[in-house]
Amino acid sequence: MAQKESSEEDSKINFIRKFFYKSIKFISEVPLLTNTTGAGLFDRQIVEEIRNVNDPYPYFRGLVSEITNEVKLIPFHQPKRAGGLTKNNFYTLYDIAILGIVKHSKIPLRVMTFIGLETSFLSLLVATIFFFRKLLNWSSFEAGIAPLIIGFFFIASIQIFLLGFIGEYVMNILIQTRKFPLVVEKERINF
Repeated sequence: MAQKESSEEDSKINFIRKFFYKSIKFISEVPLLTNTTGAGLFDRQIVEEIRNVNDPYPYFRGLVSEITNEVKLIPFHQPKRAGGLTKNNFYTLYDIAILGIVKHSKIPLRVMTFIGLETSFLSLLVATIFFFRKLLNWSSFEAGIAPLIIGFFFIASIQIFLLGFIGEYVMNILIQTRKFPLVVEKERINF
């Protein structure tokens, strides 16, 4: 596959791209290819495995990384665009980046579930403290404020935790519907 070793593109986009690739390499469960274009020569077996994956909107760089780790990279220098406009604006690049994160990492979802669990405990603690303050200083609170705050924090704590939990189910559904092969055979010996 072709790998962009250096580029004369806009320095802001180049910085964002480098930051993205460092971030996704950190959170990804498979070693992803960085700065690759998707253009390359592919073995027939790899092409067949890519065809068999049931993913209508794949993150191609990650898909190749999940199927095989034997990818030969051919470095190239990207010169400044001589003419015309690129079809990849900020929004399309953002879409590709989010697709790469969603398809190849469970960490953001697990962090969301963990934050949901922590904030639910914190919200429950605030609701409990507010409840006991209301019991001890009954006349210092306006009528209706204490039950409203206690109920709000209690319901919010349950919702935040359950959203993270539902996200875990959605991630498992995503993994199962993609139908990745359990293994990809390189060769068979004595079979």
